[in-house]
Amino acid sequence: MLRTLLHKTLLTAIAILLGGWAVVAQHNVVKESALSFKVEEDTSMDYRWEVYNVDKGEIEYNFRSDTNITEKYTFSIAGNYEVRVYPIDKSTRCLGELVAFPIFVIGDAPTLVFDDLSDAQVCAESNADNSDADINCTLNYNGPLPWTFKYSIDGKPAVIPEGADEITTLSFDFVVTIPNTTGGMLYPKIEIVEAMSLSGIKVTEDEENHSKTIGIYPLPDTEFTDYESIVIAGTVQTYTVMIQRHDPDITPSSSESAKRYEIFSPDGTSVLNENTTLLSDNIHSELTFDVQWGTELGAKQVKLIEKTGFNCYGDTIYANVNIVESIPFEVALNETTNACINESVELTPVVTSDYDQTYTYLWSTDETDKSISVSEAGSYALTVTGSGGKSIYASTTVVFNPLPIVDLGLDRNIPEGENITLGDELTVGSSYLWNDGSDTQTIDVSTGGEYWVQITDANGCINRDTINLIEGNTLTVSLETNMDICEGETRYISPAVTGDGITYNWIPGGETESGIYVTKKGTYCVEVSDNHGNKETVCVDVSIMPAPIVDLGDDIKLDVGETVELDGGSSGVSYIWSINEIVSPEEISSTLAVNSTGKYSVEVRGTNECVGRDTVNVYSKGRRYLPSGFSPNDDNKNDVLTVKQYDNVQAITLIIFNRGGQRMFQSNRIDIGWDGTYKGELQRMDTYIYYLKVTLDDNSTEIQRGEVTLLR
Repeated sequence: MLRTLLHKTLLTAIAILLGGWAVVAQHNVVKESALSFKVEEDTSMDYRWEVYNVDKGEIEYNFRSDTNITEKYTFSIAGNYEVRVYPIDKSTRCLGELVAFPIFVIGDAPTLVFDDLSDAQVCAESNADNSDADINCTLNYNGPLPWTFKYSIDGKPAVIPEGADEITTLSFDFVVTIPNTTGGMLYPKIEIVEAMSLSGIKVTEDEENHSKTIGIYPLPDTEFTDYESIVIAGTVQTYTVMIQRHDPDITPSSSESAKRYEIFSPDGTSVLNENTTLLSDNIHSELTFDVQWGTELGAKQVKLIEKTGFNCYGDTIYANVNIVESIPFEVALNETTNACINESVELTPVVTSDYDQTYTYLWSTDETDKSISVSEAGSYALTVTGSGGKSIYASTTVVFNPLPIVDLGLDRNIPEGENITLGDELTVGSSYLWNDGSDTQTIDVSTGGEYWVQITDANGCINRDTINLIEGNTLTVSLETNMDICEGETRYISPAVTGDGITYNWIPGGETESGIYVTKKGTYCVEVSDNHGNKETVCVDVSIMPAPIVDLGDDIKLDVGETVELDGGSSGVSYIWSINEIVSPEEISSTLAVNSTGKYSVEVRGTNECVGRDTVNVYSKGRRYLPSGFSPNDDNKNDVLTVKQYDNVQAITLIIFNRGGQRMFQSNRIDIGWDGTYKGELQRMDTYIYYLKVTLDDNSTEIQRGEVTLLR
């Protein structure tokens, strides 16, 4: 009863102390690890500790301590060990039941590999949301879990990434961002330091695998250089910013990817008149823009983010302003003014106010009159300033509408004695006028000659076009009207054409080749044109004939001597079987008897000459080649673990491991097996792991893994 109680007490508290950190159920350590062991303290007991070498079958070390905790013991040789503890009752000196704790000592120290980074060059860290500055890093670790590490940039103090205090996986991802205000490329080195398991086992330093040098693009030195910090509500204020060299051809209407900056103004405001000018240093540009402020008073902020030529965002810069009250008035100017090309238009604002005041006007053309006349398309801005100092900005976009498109096509032939229609492709307009006085969109003509039409569109713009018709026709087009193809078949269709300068337009699809490949049911048309402007359209209706449905079923596994029947179905008029892609012409029936492995295919031709196909793989079922155990005791019964011999076995590979993963035996011959010894010594009774690869006469292979028991 005493032994049982002592045994249960020990089982509740055994642990290893690794560098002062207690680990329960830890049993894998690295060679040269110094470990201390303890159990839950019971003042009524003493303890006897020892280290037992399982591989040698002998006691390796007796601890001098009789307390519940031992001094450290260094495991200097890889192998299998047991740390044993015997409880001793202090009053009776009775020895309790042994409790053994397995320790597996591996030979190599942990390793760490710093994966190649996906981007060798990234953006610099900025105060903006800039995911392109993220350096995505991955570490692959090989050693006892859990583990941790720190990283350092160019020798600066090392830090632990978020989540890396106790890593329980063999791969760990983390993100690093690095600032760069040098004005040029920066090449910092990210270095992994202090990598170790939490048991205190350090990772061997490896400069090649533990560091990476990254190219960091510089941040732009963007800054506001001029703006008013006090703004009257409702006025327009100009802001000046120094940015990197900017192409002046890139305007506010350019795409966002083309512009290298982005302006953010408060709600209720708008940004106008963006313009860039190259500075004398040939490195920077001056950006100016206006902000039309609203009537809301108080502190406001205009922000700008610049993007470099490397598509990197810089720091967000700020212009802090205070909006104050002023004398109110309103300025109205049409948002859009329409005119026709080659005309001019007068721009006149409407200024209203409840207060009697005088106004001054300044247009973006530098004119100071209230009204101006313009003859070029574009945006025209106006600043109106009241006598109270309040300024209002207004703008209009002048659009000089193009003349209506009038295209009667190229001069072309008109077949003798036939009518053709002119005007089918004209754009819809407000009115039409033909040379014969007709006012419809289209006219029918039957004779050659010169014809013109004049169109007036909804904007009042006028344009005309002329065509010459030549009597006669040289274009002929023919195409089969109906076509049947088998399901899954591809058919090439092409019209027969005579003429000069032929072009093609297939409908649907828009292909321009002389022919197309079709696989689906439908109507396919082609519009054929020649260089005289003649056009002909022909169509073919394509129908799909069904192919025989063939289903040989799922892949099959055969027992030795077993025969199965493959069935190609009853919908065909002929059957062609293939075995391992070799055609077997004598097999013409719908079924085929199979008793060997291979790849079997059948091609079934239906009454409509359409073909269906299917393939099935036939495998051999696996067998057991090894017994579950053997007893090398020289009684001539099961003394050697050997592979069973079968007629169709061509070659084998047999490998035996102990439970610690150590290779004990290997053979490539079927007549040589394991006699249970390793380096001439008979191994202990235990369960061992085997790997067996068998190559059969048909060159197929079977791989088995499992356990085999060595008995005495």
